[in-house]
Amino acid sequence: MKNLITILITLFFVSICSFALDVNTASIEELLDANIDLLDAMKILEYRKEHKINNLDELVENNILTHDSLRRIKKTIERKNRPSKKDFRIKTPQTGLNARSSGQSDQTQLSDSEMFRKIMSFMEDKEYEKAAKYIKLFSKTYPGSIYLDDIIYFAASILEENQSYDRAISTYRKIVEKFYRSDITVIALYRMAICYERMEDKNDAISMYNRITDEFASSPWSEKARKR
Repeated sequence: MKNLITILITLFFVSICSFALDVNTASIEELLDANIDLLDAMKILEYRKEHKINNLDELVENNILTHDSLRRIKKTIERKNRPSKKDFRIKTPQTGLNARSSGQSDQTQLSDSEMFRKIMSFMEDKEYEKAAKYIKLFSKTYPGSIYLDDIIYFAASILEENQSYDRAISTYRKIVEKFYRSDITVIALYRMAICYERMEDKNDAISMYNRITDEFASSPWSEKARKR
């Protein structure tokens, strides 16, 4: 399985009306529609009983949302505001991963956000082989998706999990080079440093940690880097 995952990740890189969310008045359904999970939505509803929320970042500062949750919400809002110049959906062949027992059509439609959620679910369940297959499909179908930086991060994580540290570093570096303004960039740098440590490459690991503290001084990851 390890070799299959490595091959799939390699193939992945070969191919590679306005919406506004008012968290002060949004119903729980509207919060869920903004990709806020149920637990976080309940926290927001409880917090706003006594506080006026000025912006989403305030929710992170007060430990209502995590940085990862905030990034996911912002991506959803960005996606909802994306001009709909075409039907941004695809048809994927029915396989063991998405087959339906009801005998429906041989084709299953997945948008980029739906496929992203499927990949994220596989990653959370540590089903890396399934995640790798969808990562490959995602990269071919949605090369301009707003989720691409996350998809590349997932690919690098799988390589790191399989101890392919050289290739994981190379993959994390793609995020830094192509998506420097992404809030996931600093995490990619941190994971690169960890990979260098596991390869016993102390100098390059220190270089990555120093880059984090120099370029992302205000990030929580800067403090993590200092502690290493």
